[in-house]
Amino acid sequence: MCNRLWPAIQKSLRATAVIVLVATGAPASSVVSAADTVKIGFSMPLTGPLASNGKAILAAYQMWQEDVNAKGGLLGRRVELVHYDDQCQRSTLSCSI
Repeated sequence: MCNRLWPAIQKSLRATAVIVLVATGAPASSVVSAADTVKIGFSMPLTGPLASNGKAILAAYQMWQEDVNAKGGLLGRRVELVHYDDQCQRSTLSCSI
């Protein structure tokens, strides 16, 4: 099961990193405060029929967060993950967007 999920997790992490870098990217001449954090928000199923997949992906995201923060963060800023349990329900997901 983990082997099947790993490519999807890697792809998702790469996409998240690209989005964060684009969203926080600034010209080299601008000043970035090291005290700021980069918040990455997302919804995922932590309860409901796909909870086991959601929990595995969340664990991978948290490992990525710890690794990035241990290496100095993104652009010198710490990464903070903000997640929402959409319960694998369309009605809950549409409310979180």
